[in-house]
Amino acid sequence: MTDILTRDAQAGQLAGGDRPVRPGLVLAVVLIGQFMAVLDASIVNVAAPSIHASLRASGAGLQLVVAGYTSPTPSGW
Repeated sequence: MTDILTRDAQAGQLAGGDRPVRPGLVLAVVLIGQFMAVLDASIVNVAAPSIHASLRASGAGLQLVVAGYTSPTPSGW
């Protein structure tokens, strides 16, 4: 049985010689995305009292606004 990995693929490049695989870049993109999600949730939680006063919402209504804003997908999916 032949080895399906070529010498280029073993060196961290795609077999077709297209682009090298960069796991550090993938990790950086994922970490930046996670940081932005946490930052977004933090901003909404800091602004919650102002949202509560402006909308005159109950505690449950405010919780619904925060949960709806910070959820990754729409609730219908």
